[in-house]
Amino acid sequence: MVTYLSKFIPHLADLTAPLRQLLRKGVSWSWTSQHERAFSDIKQAVTSAPVLQYFDPSKPVVIQTDASSTGLGSCLLQDGKPIEFTSRALTDAETLYAQIEKELLTIVFACIKFDQYIYGRPGTVQSDHKPLESIF
Repeated sequence: MVTYLSKFIPHLADLTAPLRQLLRKGVSWSWTSQHERAFSDIKQAVTSAPVLQYFDPSKPVVIQTDASSTGLGSCLLQDGKPIEFTSRALTDAETLYAQIEKELLTIVFACIKFDQYIYGRPGTVQSDHKPLESIF
């Protein structure tokens, strides 16, 4: 159910990170308060997801992105209101990337996921990582 509703839940990859650690090979299964808190946070996010608005092709789009140590997250906005959320967990190799590489990976990931909304039209990408501004 959580995967089905993933487009409505911001930062889902970060919320599910402690539970995904239980599924790793060679890890002994032990339910702690950290896992209980993650489970409660996911239930809260599913039951109180923000209201999404419909996409309007005549309005400009903004993509907000952010990368954490465990996942990538993006939001497609119009008029400051969310159209869709997307996130995913980092692979073991991607967790070793430098932070600037993770932030750029998040932008690429968002552009691929939101392709149907941004293809052939101008848009704005917002990131909290200042060194990327000088690269662009």
